[in-house]
Amino acid sequence: MEQDRNVAKRQRLGKEAKGMAENKGFRPFREAARNEADQLTAAMEDYLEMIYRLQQENQTLRVSAMASALQVGRSSVSKMLRKLAAEGFLIVENYGDVQLTEKGWKQGKALLERHQRVARFLQLAGIKAEQLLEETEKLEHMSSPETLRCLDLLVDYFDQDAAAEARLEQFRSEAMRLGETAPAVNENDDQLNH
Repeated sequence: MEQDRNVAKRQRLGKEAKGMAENKGFRPFREAARNEADQLTAAMEDYLEMIYRLQQENQTLRVSAMASALQVGRSSVSKMLRKLAAEGFLIVENYGDVQLTEKGWKQGKALLERHQRVARFLQLAGIKAEQLLEETEKLEHMSSPETLRCLDLLVDYFDQDAAAEARLEQFRSEAMRLGETAPAVNENDDQLNH
């Protein structure tokens, strides 16, 4: 009897979750974080961004240099390079030298620019320097293109109006002085409760 109730409860909860997903556009985080088939994974983006950075510095790119820069094993680098080459982003030459293709160069440049914009946004938001890289990595890989466009707009606003940035800093200082590190969330806001 108890087992039957538990089965019925699990079925009901499963139907409720399915209804939420169908009716309200809800997707579990793992599903939302998954890139579409034609998009790069976060790891692929990290590699392309690093390769682009290193090639900008006119460094000869070898597996060992990339493994060191990315703090991963050489076998991981080799495996990823094969994937990126198969996607047309780079060419791995006979002796292990790596060159970005035009497609790879454009993508790497776009990824570095995105990284810099997200980092600037987080600086404006008050993220401390010692947390900036980690928080930038999280936000840049998990944000939708629309969210990133909104961040760009906000960064542009503050970059074009030094007085606005000064007012933000003054507001932040006053809030910190009063012990308010974040604004209170309105519990009645439907958008925040879903």
